[in-house]
Amino acid sequence: TITYGASGLPPGLSINPSTGEITGSPTEVGKFDVTITASNGIAPNATYGLEINVVKRKLRVRAENEFIEQNDPLPPLTVTYSGFAPSEDASVLDTPPVLSTTSDTSVAGTFPIVLSTPLSDDHYEQLSFEPATLTITPQAIPTVTWPIPADIPYGTPLDITQLNATANVSGTFVYSPAKGTVLPAGAGQPLTVVFTPIDTGYIPVTKTNQITVTRVPLTVTASNKAAITDDLLPLLALPHFFTAQYEGFVNGDGPTDLDTPPSFAVRVGLPPFAPGTYDIVPRGAADANYTIAFVKGTLTLTPPPMAPVISDFPPSDGDYGIPYHEVIHALSNSGGVTFTIESGSLPPGLSFNSTPGSGVAVIEGTPTNAGTFGPLVIRATNDFSSTLTPPADIKVQKGILVITADDRTIKEGTSPEPPALTGSVSGLRNGDTVAVLSPAPDFSTPAAAASPLGNYEIVLANAPANANYIVRSVKGTLTIVDKEVPVITWPEPADIVYGTALDGTQLNATASISGTNDVVTGTFVY
Repeated sequence: TITYGASGLPPGLSINPSTGEITGSPTEVGKFDVTITASNGIAPNATYGLEINVVKRKLRVRAENEFIEQNDPLPPLTVTYSGFAPSEDASVLDTPPVLSTTSDTSVAGTFPIVLSTPLSDDHYEQLSFEPATLTITPQAIPTVTWPIPADIPYGTPLDITQLNATANVSGTFVYSPAKGTVLPAGAGQPLTVVFTPIDTGYIPVTKTNQITVTRVPLTVTASNKAAITDDLLPLLALPHFFTAQYEGFVNGDGPTDLDTPPSFAVRVGLPPFAPGTYDIVPRGAADANYTIAFVKGTLTLTPPPMAPVISDFPPSDGDYGIPYHEVIHALSNSGGVTFTIESGSLPPGLSFNSTPGSGVAVIEGTPTNAGTFGPLVIRATNDFSSTLTPPADIKVQKGILVITADDRTIKEGTSPEPPALTGSVSGLRNGDTVAVLSPAPDFSTPAAAASPLGNYEIVLANAPANANYIVRSVKGTLTIVDKEVPVITWPEPADIVYGTALDGTQLNATASISGTNDVVTGTFVY
């Protein structure tokens, strides 16, 4: 019996020891030197050498046709193989073939699918390649309508009033600039919208528009400033002495956002500067988003501070019982002036009034006593210092009181003595009556009951006095006239019947002065 053996066989092959048949599937590619040995156990072994060349297996490669809609993602490009060894497939390939196409899917049409890189493998090689086709079905174009938006003022965020495109199919709109964006001022600024339909049978559409953003008004008002004349020069050298208020900023803008900030001009001449008011003129501010108007401010220059200067002092004299009103003023360049009484007192009946900071004091009232009062010292105080007046008296002059004897006419033989003699008092003030005089006025005349006809003086017989009055007197005249004969009038009484007692109906005579209506009083004896 012969037994066979072999050495150097390619991996995957084996020899049948009984028949010497070599079978199997090589698993390696290459040239292999093989030695076959035959042995019968008696004679020396017989050997035979040969070369077995294992070549790569041939594969046929075919690309698969693909079908998509326009703008769909590019699908995976796939292939099919023929020629694999039993139980093997594409997974055993070291590097499978790579396919490509010239389409980016945005254009409908037919595009070739080609081999860009052949397969590479230790056991297989590509025998042939069959290309395929990528077919892109066109999409419909939606209709997008977007009216030109009206102009908007700067600072207005974009919203649905401007971003209001519509389409004839459902979908989403993406705007650039986006909703809420605040555009700078300018004409014809571009707006863009990309509309993506929900239905993939439609392609996305991009549409453009434009909008004009107008400038908004901004008012720059110079801030009012105040300074002392002697301090102005170093203040003018400060970079931020002059400032402004702004009205009209939008979008969170402020003075630092201006393209060019304002500068200020003021004409105060050369030192020494004169007190007064001067215009502060803002100018030069500029910004692309604003139309700027300027409003002047005022620079107020005051002299260096000084103590108040009092005028209208000392006060005028007054009169007893006559309303008194005296105003004292003070000038100040250092705030309001307040008056107070430093020392002394006012005449009784007068009061001192001053509103703090007014620079005015009023002494007023009605004096209730004559005399000299004081000395009065008044202090005027401002924010810087105070000033005292020199001492001054206020004199209240006495009133003039006139006692006038009444004229009297009497008949010869009549006594002229009081109570027949009277008089009147004029010039009383402050609610006074004649009772304030002491003693009470009394009058006298040299005439007597036996004095002949004629005129006689009636004079003040004593010296009435009061501390608040200067008393003067005016004489009266007593005239003694001749007695007159009265005229008796007695109307004839009517008849009476017997038994009627006489009474005032019959006894009714009257007496009067001839030529007058004066009735003469007297006694009638019937």
